[in-house]
Amino acid sequence: MIRLRVLVGRRVREIRKERGLTQAKLAEMTDVSHVTIGYYERGVKFPSAETLEKLAAALAVRVEDLFKESAADYLGEDRREAFKGLVHSLRHDSPEYIRTVGKLVDELKKGKS
Repeated sequence: MIRLRVLVGRRVREIRKERGLTQAKLAEMTDVSHVTIGYYERGVKFPSAETLEKLAAALAVRVEDLFKESAADYLGEDRREAFKGLVHSLRHDSPEYIRTVGKLVDELKKGKS
């Protein structure tokens, strides 16, 4: 259960930050205290099923998305921060543009080998 609490907490924090929300704003949107949001994000407490639904709605994701590991979880700390920066910079771009960026990255990697 501890791993699950940490996973969900990490995802709540990650998505909250992507959405530009503070803990206080997310707390207001979900009718829990900002302290409780902090507990969730640190994996100290696990939200109830009802609160999971409220969190998902406030973050504009599906409940199951809160249980998925992100690609950044598989990277080292320094690479994780760089990856999050890249994702943050592309968050408002179209899927077509993001695919183009991916192709450019692939071409850069080929030149590196």
